[in-house]
Amino acid sequence: MAAPGPVRYAVGIDLGTSGCKVVALDAGGRLLAAAEARYPMAVPRPGWAEQDPASWWRAAGRGVRKLQAGLPPGATPIGVGVTGQMHSLVATDARRRVIRPAILWCDQRSEPQARRITELVGAPALSEITLNPSRAAFTAAKLLWLREHEPDAYGRLRHAMLPKDWLVARLTGRIVTEPSDASGTGLFDVPASSWSEPILGRLDIDPAILAEPQRSASVVGYVLPEAGAAFGLPAGIPVIAGGGDQATAAYAAGATGPGVLACSLGTSATVLASQPAPVPGCLSHVIAAQWLYLTSTHAGTLCLDWWSRVVAGPRRARPAEVLRAAAASEPGARGVGFVPLLMGERDPAPRRPPQTGSFYGLRAEHTGADLARAVIEGIAFEVRRIARSVPTPGPAPDTALGPPRRWRVLGGGTRAPLLVQTLADVLQEPLHLMPDASSAAGAARLALAGLGVGVPAAGEGGSGFQPDRGVDYDAAFGAYCARISGSDDIGR
Repeated sequence: MAAPGPVRYAVGIDLGTSGCKVVALDAGGRLLAAAEARYPMAVPRPGWAEQDPASWWRAAGRGVRKLQAGLPPGATPIGVGVTGQMHSLVATDARRRVIRPAILWCDQRSEPQARRITELVGAPALSEITLNPSRAAFTAAKLLWLREHEPDAYGRLRHAMLPKDWLVARLTGRIVTEPSDASGTGLFDVPASSWSEPILGRLDIDPAILAEPQRSASVVGYVLPEAGAAFGLPAGIPVIAGGGDQATAAYAAGATGPGVLACSLGTSATVLASQPAPVPGCLSHVIAAQWLYLTSTHAGTLCLDWWSRVVAGPRRARPAEVLRAAAASEPGARGVGFVPLLMGERDPAPRRPPQTGSFYGLRAEHTGADLARAVIEGIAFEVRRIARSVPTPGPAPDTALGPPRRWRVLGGGTRAPLLVQTLADVLQEPLHLMPDASSAAGAARLALAGLGVGVPAAGEGGSGFQPDRGVDYDAAFGAYCARISGSDDIGR
């Protein structure tokens, strides 16, 4: 009997907000190893969020090398798939040198520019072309801010790239993008899958600064010798275009057909659902002829990290301590509520001040455990609130959440059982965990698909969380919605 050959694997690299995650999947789609390298986010002014792309490159290199240390001897990489935080602006000059720190997706400085885009283009045209309203999170508003506030930097700008596309350029020398990430810029014609000439014209943005769109699963280049040396990869292996982190996460979780909702519990919290047609609220999916409905809140597990820093003081912050404290309270946090909008809203309502994070209902008898519990419940309430907008096929029954759907949960938040159980109780839906599903895993699966290596479809996941039918969060959720919107409508 012949001995089995060496393991062949695809590398998936995810440039996240808090760090770079790297995975290796074998040709059958099985997770072989994973690694992570973190980097900081700078907040130079209130509402701003920036990162140095050089930190992404260093972290990606460390992550890939750490990954390889955990692989079987003789394992051979056959390709690289990439993904990363969406919307963030990487501005480079003609020599592809980074001009200034990247302006991240959660940065709110360009809210005035987002409103001006609506005035210049028109809400109906945006709804028809980009399928989304103009947002401060989107790259278009960041470009206008750069032109208005840093004209010298804008004058040197020759390439406006998204994080994963910047990484591809460093790996291969080619500047390309693909529809799922491009559709989150506010400059892309989502139904036509091309840059929008009318929008670019109205905003006076030169299309030459934008990357050429390719299919998400297409080979767009090959690892350069200097990049291979930095990452410990052989030069010449193919690099796949990849996808935006939310699209690759949905792909990894199997949100590729009707009736499946994927909730990505990471720094942000996102609800994802595949759509067969480009309806309002969609971005492009990494799968041809499918679109991805995406709704999110900027602060998911970021809230746990923040509260752990608050209570830790000079000690090292440990989110696990927040979770242990929260377990000592009870469902409902004894009346304390928390609004988790620490980085503002994705879609600020017109004619009212921007929302911020806050506690409410505080009384003298409340404890730190109650506040910790309120933070966790606030995240779950916001996920339920944003999930109400997901299009539902067929007539919806008269319930707060619509017809039953299959929920799949992935992301770093799945390592916090109390958070996941609270989410199940708030939604009153079973939640299936996808322990090996991640944006990085989706990028690796996409690489395998692009290389013609078949991988099985994502299943329901290993373990699940059943809702506690004895816990009724409806009243508390109604109070939460009233706090946000000024009404007691809870979506019935």
